[in-house]
Amino acid sequence: MKNNYNHLFDNLLIKDDEIEEIKVYNNFYENIEKDINERIEKEVLNYSALRNVACSMHREVMEGQRQVSRKFQNDAISNNNWATYIDAQINQGIAYAKMGIDFHTWYDVVVVIRNTISSILLEKSDCDINRGMIILKGMNRFFDIGIGAITKAYLKEIKSLIEEQKHQQEKINKELTLKLKAMARKNEELEQARREMEKDIL
Repeated sequence: MKNNYNHLFDNLLIKDDEIEEIKVYNNFYENIEKDINERIEKEVLNYSALRNVACSMHREVMEGQRQVSRKFQNDAISNNNWATYIDAQINQGIAYAKMGIDFHTWYDVVVVIRNTISSILLEKSDCDINRGMIILKGMNRFFDIGIGAITKAYLKEIKSLIEEQKHQQEKINKELTLKLKAMARKNEELEQARREMEKDIL
């Protein structure tokens, strides 16, 4: 899907050390992905807006979207192809806006995802403090990139939708005004005709 918001990330800069931290995080994520998805799915169902969306989609479709998202994520991290990943995140933000999902609800879910991954990280007894800190830093940087894309696109799309609704309302108001004026002229003509008829009778 093409969108008009890609320019928002023309100046995206990811440092080499950040790339390495993100790679460490991604390796950790791959090992616990199933556990993360199961926990997040349960938490997300607590939000009615997202629950309705989830219930309206077949599990196969959701899993397919998840796999595509992971493909873009891995391509970005492993091959430094961030454009495709960011484009996907932007389209996700646009979709959330068009579905009418409340921004605060969506952000709450992002917090849930962060906390879930952090909790699982703390549960891993074999994860030393230094590696744990690297994973957290990689996760935070990676989330900042993805969330930044979704947020900017979401807010821009909301603004666009509001402006479009305003334009449509102005158009409706204009058409209604013209109709009312036409009705008023018609009433004046009828009233004039009635007066002429009264004169003729008299």
